[in-house]
Amino acid sequence: MGDARAACTAKDGTVYVLLRGGNALAAVKVGKVTVVVNKAGKAGPATDGSAAEATMRGPKYVTMDAKGNVLILDTENHCLRLFDPIKQTIRTIAGNGKKGSAVGADWASTQLNRPHGARIGPDGRLFLRSNHFAMSSPGSSPSRRSFGPRAFVGAHTALVTPFLNGAVSWDDLKKLVEFQIHDGIDGLVAVGTTGESPTLDYDEHIEVIRRTVEFAAGRVPVMAGTGSNATTEALDLTKRADEVGADAFLLVAPYYNKPSQEGLFRHFALLAESTAKPIILYSIPGRCGIEITVETTLRLRKKYANIIGIKEAGGQVDKAARLVRESDPEFIVLSGDDSLTLPFAEVGGQGIISVASNLIPGPVAKLANLARHKQFVEAKVLHEKLAAIFKTLFIEPNPVPVKHCMQREGIIQSAEVRLPLCEMSDANRLQVEKVSDATLASFR
Repeated sequence: MGDARAACTAKDGTVYVLLRGGNALAAVKVGKVTVVVNKAGKAGPATDGSAAEATMRGPKYVTMDAKGNVLILDTENHCLRLFDPIKQTIRTIAGNGKKGSAVGADWASTQLNRPHGARIGPDGRLFLRSNHFAMSSPGSSPSRRSFGPRAFVGAHTALVTPFLNGAVSWDDLKKLVEFQIHDGIDGLVAVGTTGESPTLDYDEHIEVIRRTVEFAAGRVPVMAGTGSNATTEALDLTKRADEVGADAFLLVAPYYNKPSQEGLFRHFALLAESTAKPIILYSIPGRCGIEITVETTLRLRKKYANIIGIKEAGGQVDKAARLVRESDPEFIVLSGDDSLTLPFAEVGGQGIISVASNLIPGPVAKLANLARHKQFVEAKVLHEKLAAIFKTLFIEPNPVPVKHCMQREGIIQSAEVRLPLCEMSDANRLQVEKVSDATLASFR
């Protein structure tokens, strides 16, 4: 057994072991070793007569489903196989256009691209990880289109949540999503800080995500803000957002209770294990009282491939540079501050989660695109045109100023925010209007 790659244990005590050298599955019970599936699918009783179905070239992960079947993730054939110990048969159930059933529910037909992880969640659902992060999980609702990690570079709008007479205005949200996509934004973030997540109730929180997914209709990815300072609450929000079709999750560091870095690691580890979809960490010490350090970020990235990036909103360009330098090339570092979009890009950052793009999605998307492609001369000219609005939109608590500007431009009907947020002072309102008018005029 010196070439054992992975193993799992059945309820009857049988240990199923993947053998590295022979690309085979062996059953071990009471000291007896039996090869039940080999790389050709012909040796041993475990074959349905189809060598193409049973051939294994790169088995890497093995686990059990709720019925006692052995699930084998074949990384070279890009598929998931099911071995039935009772019937002694093996078949492909997901990947390469196949579909079937496992864990008592139907699978959607999906093409797995370099699958690299599989496990059973605490509720019995099976999660697969691949380069497309396809959710092959009975009981979940996969999004309409599979967005790979590179879909999360560029400019993503941290959407405001429009209110009208105290309630969420769904008409305004739909209009806002259309405006964003029409003007070239790369992605949307639903129910982040800018979306006033602290003052939405649970049902509103999930409904805003569901409607944003519906309105976006697969044209751009939708990232859902599902973080919390209670791990169980974050798990529930992430599960519910997954079920309504979110493409990825933005997970803020727990606020107020100020956990240690080890506590942060365990918090995000459980969240990463609860979904196969991409996760963007969110470090914003000004709001949380703590940061997600470079060391903790790298530790999480090393263990969980679906933690694909971080929104760094601590204003530290040197930290962004370290993250880029010390992480793998596929890890995405996004600015959480509009004014640092260009400085982050200059040290290897790959985009922005933007507040200003609620009002001016086109220019912000163009800035992020220029910067990401290292066209820094042109990017600097555009950045200087936007610098004043980037600063002024934070003259009072976000999203109060940007909602005021959006109402004035007819993007939303009302600038309403929920207490404890309130309208701006007259002096600040006049300053915001002056800068907003000048900025918008420069792009007309």
